[in-house]
Amino acid sequence: MLRKSVILVLLANFLNVLATTVEQPTAKTKRNGPISFPIHKRSSQNVKRGDDLVLEHLKSLREQTLARWERIHSKTVVSKEEKRGKWETLAISSWYGDSFYYASMQIGTPPQTLDICIDTGSSDLWVASSTCTSCNQTLVQPYYDGSSNSFDYSQSASFSSQQAGTAVVVQYGDGSAIRGYVAQDTVSLGGFTASNQTFILAVAQNADFGIAGLMGLGWPSLAQSRGTPWWLNVIDEFEEPEMSFYFSQWNPSDPNDVVTPGGQFTIGGRNTSLYDGEIKFIPISQQSYWTIPLDSIVVSSNTTLSMTGSYGKAIADTGTTLIAGPNEVVDAFYTAVPGAVRGETVSLQLAGFWLIPCATETNAVFNFGNNASFTLPATLLGYQYLGRYKPEYCTGSIIGMAGSISSSYPAWIFGDAFLKGVYTVFRKGNESEQPSVGFAPVKGVNYATNGNVTLGTAGNGINGNIGNAGVVITGSTEGLTSTTAGTSTINREVTETSVASGSGETETPNGNGQPNTALISKTVARCTFVVASLVLSGLLLA
Repeated sequence: MLRKSVILVLLANFLNVLATTVEQPTAKTKRNGPISFPIHKRSSQNVKRGDDLVLEHLKSLREQTLARWERIHSKTVVSKEEKRGKWETLAISSWYGDSFYYASMQIGTPPQTLDICIDTGSSDLWVASSTCTSCNQTLVQPYYDGSSNSFDYSQSASFSSQQAGTAVVVQYGDGSAIRGYVAQDTVSLGGFTASNQTFILAVAQNADFGIAGLMGLGWPSLAQSRGTPWWLNVIDEFEEPEMSFYFSQWNPSDPNDVVTPGGQFTIGGRNTSLYDGEIKFIPISQQSYWTIPLDSIVVSSNTTLSMTGSYGKAIADTGTTLIAGPNEVVDAFYTAVPGAVRGETVSLQLAGFWLIPCATETNAVFNFGNNASFTLPATLLGYQYLGRYKPEYCTGSIIGMAGSISSSYPAWIFGDAFLKGVYTVFRKGNESEQPSVGFAPVKGVNYATNGNVTLGTAGNGINGNIGNAGVVITGSTEGLTSTTAGTSTINREVTETSVASGSGETETPNGNGQPNTALISKTVARCTFVVASLVLSGLLLA
């Protein structure tokens, strides 16, 4: 992403903490199949809530994405067990138009339930401390599952922390940051538990994250806590060392909904009922970001943009909303889209965006390494309807980033705007197999439809209500596709009776090996734009 003009102003002086490593969970019988969890999502600011707010949101969104890209380009990245039987799936939810995804996580003894972001573009786990006076976690927490807005470590018998050593700040690409202590406690997501999981207990924030924490699903080299990421502490319990995502497109049943079902997050395998054909895997270049080679982009079969040198690397990142790439390539892309105009011709707040007809019939084919080609349908090429500012036009979901491109870092970030159009698998690999990212077409999608056709509606792909926002769904080895357990309209009455009667606890594996299901959701705060974290010493976070 482009070198951005936003100045990160974070000065500090912290208490020191000793970064300790995670003690691996006790060896367990490994599962032989995956476990899936429905996802919830939060939307972008809806036009119906005020056109002026939409422009402010879009300007902020581009700046945050840009800063994330810049942070990536300036950072130096520093015995046989029996497998578990079944995979598990968590529901994911979306808040305000697919801005970011989050899940319900349990931490401590007895467990406290927190809603946390799920981010493959970073590797640290952090949660807000109940002692944090600058933390505001009220956006998501009131709507769903009786979760808490912070972690009260004084109530956990399994909590441990040593406040000596290096000060830790986790800083994100949009300039937001948290300060905290490295600690350990029991952490569970769905049916998976990691004892003595290293995390950061946040005691200060400089921005409103709108969520109680964040779980990074990247590789250890990015973890500033120096702990093993949670997913690596549980993934080897399964025969299939992989995690998979299906993200649905924002389509609220009521215009006043703030949360809708967002899809599923599966651990230990994949949900074959959600995609067509076979997963096509692309080996990653190194164990830091989930980085894969990008060979070319084809715009509606008329224009082919070849990626060479430093332009040929892309991150698959669930924590970014849009798709970001080099400015000149993005400009060439939109030049081939009929009716596309630059955002600044409509409003200076839209500078950096391209605007396209919402009903565009243009789609894009991304040709990745290993002969893996996947289509971004026209409906996902447009991100936000502009309303009165330019009727019938939407902002494009691909944005350009200016500045020098280092050959050491990816020039592209493929966020949720792309990932909604494919089923995505992140695979750890083993002694005989490279770690990789895999994609497959979403089942039933007509990739040739125009931009006015929402995925998951009118027979065009999987039912967009999959996941049942705020509702725990009964698991099955065939995949969690039923929508009978709840509705996409979320309110306290639904949620409090949906998740262990408001206790926030998730189901545990039953005796016949059926998978567990818990809930994941999506929100519009900084999780969407999270980038690799930094450790800064001698700085004060106000």
